[in-house]
Amino acid sequence: MVGAKLPRLVIAGLAGDSGKSLVSLGLIGALRGRGLAVAPFKKGPDFIDAAWLGAAAHTPCRNLDTFMMPRDVILASLAEGGRDAALAVVEGNRGLYDGLDAGGSHSTAQLAKLIGAPVVLVVDVTKATRTVAALVLGCCALDREVTIAGVILNRVGTRRQEKVIREALAAATGVPVLGAIPRLEDQHLPSRHLGLMTAREHPQTRDTLERVAAVVAEHVDVPALQAVAERAEDLPAAAVAAPTGPAPHAGSRVRIGVLRDRAFSFYYPENLRALEDRGAELLEISPLADDELPADFVETGVNCFNPFQPEVMDVYDLLERYHGRLAFFGGISTQRLLPHGSVRDVEQEVDRLLAAGRRGGYIIAPAHDIP
Repeated sequence: MVGAKLPRLVIAGLAGDSGKSLVSLGLIGALRGRGLAVAPFKKGPDFIDAAWLGAAAHTPCRNLDTFMMPRDVILASLAEGGRDAALAVVEGNRGLYDGLDAGGSHSTAQLAKLIGAPVVLVVDVTKATRTVAALVLGCCALDREVTIAGVILNRVGTRRQEKVIREALAAATGVPVLGAIPRLEDQHLPSRHLGLMTAREHPQTRDTLERVAAVVAEHVDVPALQAVAERAEDLPAAAVAAPTGPAPHAGSRVRIGVLRDRAFSFYYPENLRALEDRGAELLEISPLADDELPADFVETGVNCFNPFQPEVMDVYDLLERYHGRLAFFGGISTQRLLPHGSVRDVEQEVDRLLAAGRRGGYIIAPAHDIP
C-alpha cells in the first residue's frame, strides 16, 4: 500500500502571542472561502486553541501531542483527520523550538519533522527591522532538518518597515515573506490568564472568525501557502492503514452524560470520539441551561455524579466527598493539589479566591474517587 498525499503545513512562531492563532484561524477561514475543506490540528496538549480551530474549520480539531502520543498514533490521527480534507493546518505552540528541555524535546519543530510538514514562521516585528532577519536565520540554522518554507510578518507598523524587513530577509536567509499583517486596532482574539477566551464563551465567535479570515485573505498570500502545503511528504502507508481507536465494545450500549456549555467546554474531541468508538452514546448536558438530568438518564441506575443535586453544589461538601483530590479551576495550582493536596489546602485556596471576588470555576476529581 502506498502512502497518502495530504497537503499540510505548520504555523509556528518565535514565542507565544506572536500571532499564530490569528494566522491559523484566518488561513482556515480563507481556504474555506475558496471552497476547500480544511483539517485543523493543534500541537498539544491544548483545548482552547483547538476549539477555535475546530469552529473555524467546521470540524473537530485534533491534538498532536508528542509527549502523550507515540509516533504511529500521531501519524494515524493526522491521516484520519485529514482523510476528507484538501489541506491540513497545524498550529504550533510557544516558540518553534520551545519544548520540555533545553534540547527542545516535544517542541513544534520536533512535531513538524515527525509529520513531514513544512513550517511557516509568524514573526511579531514590532519595533524591529533587520533583526527580524537575524531571528529567522537563527531558526533556520538551529536545526537544518526543519523546513522553514516562509515567513509571515505580524504587527507591521509602516510600509517602510515592511520593505526593509523583506530586503533583509531576502539577503540573509532567502526565506520568502508570504504575508505582512499590519497592526490591528481591533483585538480580534481576546486573551486572559489561560490564553484565549474560549470559543463557546466569546459573544461573537462567528463574526470574529469571519474578520480574521478577511484579514488573512487581504494581507497574506494564500495561494503561496497552499503551494507550501503541497510540498509536504506523503504520509506513510502504515499511518493511512492504522486504526486510531479501540474496537467497538460488544456489550450493551452505555449512555454517558457530558457537561457541555459556556462554563464546561474544556474537552479533547479525541477522548469523546474514543468513547463513541467503544459504543458509548454521549448525551450533552448544560448545568447553565438545564434544571435537572434527563429522567431516562437517571433511571438507568448508573452511579453518576449529578451536578444538579443541591448537596454537591456546595464546594466544601465536594471537598469532603472526594477527599481533597480536587482542583478549583480558577487559579489553583493543580500540580500542588493533585494528587497529594489536603482538604485544608483546597479550602484555603477557595477562601482566597472567593475573597478576591472570584466566583467561577470547575470542580474536578479522578474518576476512581467518584462513589
